[in-house]
Amino acid sequence: MRPSAARPVSTFLPAAVEADLKEIFICAEKERQALENIKPATWNLEASKMLNGDKLLTSPAAQVLANADQGRVLDLGGQPACDWAWQVAVEHRNTVVYTVAVETNATKPGLKGPSNHRLVTASNLWTLPFPDAHFDLISARSLYSVLHSLNPTSSVVNGDEYDLCLRECHRCLKPGGYLEYSLLDAEVLRPGRHAQALSVEFAFNLKTRGYDP
Repeated sequence: MRPSAARPVSTFLPAAVEADLKEIFICAEKERQALENIKPATWNLEASKMLNGDKLLTSPAAQVLANADQGRVLDLGGQPACDWAWQVAVEHRNTVVYTVAVETNATKPGLKGPSNHRLVTASNLWTLPFPDAHFDLISARSLYSVLHSLNPTSSVVNGDEYDLCLRECHRCLKPGGYLEYSLLDAEVLRPGRHAQALSVEFAFNLKTRGYDP
C-alpha cells in the first residue's frame, strides 16, 4: 500500500485503479532505466561541449551548415542513438545527419530519433555507401576506438584501417568540406608511480590488440 499523500491532491482527475497504477509504475521504471542507459553518452556529450566552448562542431562547418539550404553531416562510427548525431540534428534542422555504425553496433529497431537523422549500417568504416563529394562535414571523433593500425585478423591489404578510412572520408567530403576527429594518447602526463605502471600496461594491451596507443 502506498502511504497517504502529505498534501492535498487534485480531485480534477479520477483516482487511478490498481491496474492503471501498475502500468504507471512499469512505465516509470522503463523511463528510469532509459535515463540510466543514456547517462554516459550525455555526460560525454556535455563534457565535449564544455571543452569546445559550448560547441558541438569544432570547425567552421557550423557556419556553413547555418547558411546551407540543406546540409549533410556524417557521424562516422558514432553511437546510433541519443548522442552527438541526434543533438546536431536537433540544432541544425536544415541538415540531414547520417550515423554510420558497424552492423554489430546497430541500434534496436523502432527507436525513433530526430526526423532529419538517418542510421546507416555498414560492415566496416572504409567502404561507405555514399557518392563522392556528398558531405559538408564528417565527424570521426571515435575512430581511435574502432580502427586498428595493424590488425593481424584483417583481410585488408597492409592491415592499416586508418589509411583506408581517411581515404574514404576524403572521397565523401565536398570540396572545402571539414573533417573533425579526436586523438587520444595512452601515455599519462606527469604520472605518479602507480599511474606510470598503469599507462605502460594500457599501451601494451592496446598494441597487443592492434590499436595505436
